[in-house]
Amino acid sequence: GGITYIGSRPRALSLFANNVSTLIMAQTLDIPTLSWSGLGLRPTMSNNLKFIVPSELKLQACVASAEEGLEIAIKIGFPILIIASKICGDFLSTFHQIQEEAKISSMLVMKAIPNARHMECPIVADKHGNVITLFSCDCNIFRNNKKVVVEAPSTNTLPQTLVEMENAAIKLVKTAGFVGVGS
Repeated sequence: GGITYIGSRPRALSLFANNVSTLIMAQTLDIPTLSWSGLGLRPTMSNNLKFIVPSELKLQACVASAEEGLEIAIKIGFPILIIASKICGDFLSTFHQIQEEAKISSMLVMKAIPNARHMECPIVADKHGNVITLFSCDCNIFRNNKKVVVEAPSTNTLPQTLVEMENAAIKLVKTAGFVGVGS
């Protein structure tokens, strides 16, 4: 009897709902990431070994001003991404424009890889810690910022790279305690 909740707990979902938390978790697990404003930041594990990214650490990973963002951009090298916007023109004016439009005070700055492919690893995870991937997907055909075509399994990526991506996805999902289906 009773009702059984199906899905992840809020703590696990919050780790993936925020790019900063996900990046900090990845680099703490020694999963390669691109250079970004929070590179090298790692939380201390809690006593119960549950992975938590404190708010102070998330804020430390972000840039609060255009000047700070420019300093990091110069350090990691151009081109860069600010949140989800690629910077092609004047950094300072673009940063202020994004900040105003998004109504936020701090943003993530990350190295951009020109002509990179958008890859995903769909996963299934149960409450016992079992996690599998369902191939890797190539998600590179967009219209109005929405995926239109997803090709699975990917045919444009080296097999070893796909294995590494899938292993990294499993490691992230297990660490977060995620339960359910996601990508």
